[in-house]
Amino acid sequence: MKHKIEISKELEDLIPLFKQETQKNLELLKQAIQNNDFENIRFISHKIKGSCGSYGFDFMSKLAKQIEDNSKNERSIETINKIYDELYNYYINIEIIFVDKPL
Repeated sequence: MKHKIEISKELEDLIPLFKQETQKNLELLKQAIQNNDFENIRFISHKIKGSCGSYGFDFMSKLAKQIEDNSKNERSIETINKIYDELYNYYINIEIIFVDKPL
């Protein structure tokens, strides 16, 4: 199922770089999770949270925040992995629609 997200046309030129960086960060996050590296999990998920929030990908930002919070508090790899899977599956099923709206 595709997740349609409306993004301002003003960001259209920046979205390819955003997607490239997000893909890279998701791969790094997966490696950190596999290594039980909570410090890097926190750092990378914080970066994803900020960039997704800045570009209007609010649900992805919310999921990244959940991962970040868990890496600081509960430190449950099982929970983090579950949230990561939801985040990644959401990301790969995004359909961006560029619209005339202010930033």
